[in-house]
Amino acid sequence: MAMGEGVKPEVFFLSYSSNVDVVNGVKKLFKQAGLSEVVKGRVAVKLHIGEWGNITYLRPPLVKAVVDAVKESGGEPFLTDTTTLYPKQRFTVDGCRLTATLHGFTEALGASFVVADAPDGFAGVEVEAPRLLDGCPLRTVPLASAIAEADSLILVVHAKGHLMAGFGGALKHAAMGCVTKAGKAAQHAAMDLYYDPSRCDGCGACVEACPFQALRLEGGLVVRDGARCLHCNTCLFTCPKGAWSWSEEGKARFQLYLAHAAAAVLSRFSGSLGVVSFIQDVTPLCDCATPAGVPLIPDVGVLASLDPVAVDAASLHLIDAAAERSWHEARPPNFLAKVTGVDPWAHVKLAERLGVGSTSYRLVKL
Repeated sequence: MAMGEGVKPEVFFLSYSSNVDVVNGVKKLFKQAGLSEVVKGRVAVKLHIGEWGNITYLRPPLVKAVVDAVKESGGEPFLTDTTTLYPKQRFTVDGCRLTATLHGFTEALGASFVVADAPDGFAGVEVEAPRLLDGCPLRTVPLASAIAEADSLILVVHAKGHLMAGFGGALKHAAMGCVTKAGKAAQHAAMDLYYDPSRCDGCGACVEACPFQALRLEGGLVVRDGARCLHCNTCLFTCPKGAWSWSEEGKARFQLYLAHAAAAVLSRFSGSLGVVSFIQDVTPLCDCATPAGVPLIPDVGVLASLDPVAVDAASLHLIDAAAERSWHEARPPNFLAKVTGVDPWAHVKLAERLGVGSTSYRLVKL
């Protein structure tokens, strides 16, 4: 299903209002969108397993439908996710495995679960963004080893809001979810975390919470060791006085870094990439959050495409359409931007400029 010059990519859509069996519908969607054609050899089925304590992560039976579709297409699937920068359960490889088991991502789904950046959260292969836009020095990122070694990649996305990116879709899933701790840190560094000593009372809460021992107290104030800091932002979320903050320039720069990281990761899978995105339980925050908030809109349906930019664009449009029935005071257009305070279209349009895909698409209903 290669696209010719000027031809809009197709995004296939299964609406939850169509009264179609969702599990079988996902399999049909997989084939109609051409994902069967890109499946080959060992297939990394990349999902977000959800942080322990999150209750809105993607349901395992829906992931099993994708696994079954991969198998029916001749692929050998394995489920995979990466460790986190922040010190919760998924911070370690063992904790990540345990979370996957507790959340139901086990052999019962027909595929084994692999922590892609095992054994230490830093195992990866450098991949390069095919283009570089002004203002971004992030030319390469370390793609987690197990994903790098796969023959093809299927992104299984749970669409939702995100505190830093505005939207957690296919591009965010690739840029942050497919890389090692070092790759995550390189993107987070763009946020330009600022320390305001006038707001600090020297309680040391951030020093104690830092998982990388990058902070220390000197004369009642916090000193950060830049060589140790991996920009996990634990200090920001721990400080009771608000002494740590992000700059507006940093937020915009993060979107730029994110787009480049996505471009680098996805360039590794040119011709062997597919996306299945579930627009349900669309919470204000990511599945890393515990809790992620009350779902904002009625559940919408499932999208599938070979174009990750088109999938994210379609997701944002469908979320806007459903937001007319939201309990939230925010209203479309650009509903998630008003909820999260971050424009989700920024990294999507930057990824388009980088040649990752197109925001112009043709929606095909199942």
